Amino acid sequence: MRAFIPLILFLFLFLGCARLISPVPALNLHEAAEVLHEIACSAEEIKSYFATGAIIIRDDQEETRLGFFFAGTRQPLRLKVEITHSWGREVLDGLLVGERLQVMDYVKKRRYEGPWAGSLLGEVLPDTLAPEHLWALLCGTIPLLDYDSFRIQGPDMVLLLDEGGRIVQAIRVDTRHMKPFWTGFPGTGIEVWFRSIQRDPEGLLFAKKVRIDLPEQGRSVTISFKTLTYNHPIPKEIFEFLTNKRPYNAPCFASYYSRSL
Repeated sequence: MRAFIPLILFLFLFLGCARLISPVPALNLHEAAEVLHEIACSAEEIKSYFATGAIIIRDDQEETRLGFFFAGTRQPLRLKVEITHSWGREVLDGLLVGERLQVMDYVKKRRYEGPWAGSLLGEVLPDTLAPEHLWALLCGTIPLLDYDSFRIQGPDMVLLLDEGGRIVQAIRVDTRHMKPFWTGFPGTGIEVWFRSIQRDPEGLLFAKKVRIDLPEQGRSVTISFKTLTYNHPIPKEIFEFLTNKRPYNAPCFASYYSRSL
């Protein structure tokens, strides 16, 4: 009888744990449609934003940690990027207004004006994404590409399809909380992970941390937000085109008006 006691205890503990660990629910079409609807609605609600925090660039050999200030407006499409060393010294400024992009590299004393793809900004952020999609990533939200239909693959993945049935984007969903946590773009090879997903006071869904994996370049870029504010008036001086003189002190503006996360 004593020989069976360890076996009985094992079965009791195993079956007890099995009851506690419930299977992860699979995503259905209705839930997938709701997730896509919420992503689209959040995008429409965000008219502007500004943010500060840390940006970490990792490759096979090293890790670089920098500070950032981002600001953007949707109509018209404008995006301001300021990258600094952790102690505050300027590294790079980028400004996109419509189709016009300017970048100033303070470290290598370079200046760029031209197309979005292949710009100096691509040394820090992925320039293979369209500007409006990068705009969304830089405020902690998921960019949603144009699609014609969608289908579910596996327990948690939504595939967005064009008119020809080709995959244009994939999104994975935490099915316990119905929050998207990953997206991939087959045309670029870019994958994006969203961490610490929460809602702002207005109910808008965003991530406190965004990791952009660039496998073709052998590196990743992690954006960790310290402050992030939506739909607050932004001084027009922040979006003035760059000159050799240091522009409007955007980080000071952000620190005054931002909401800490």
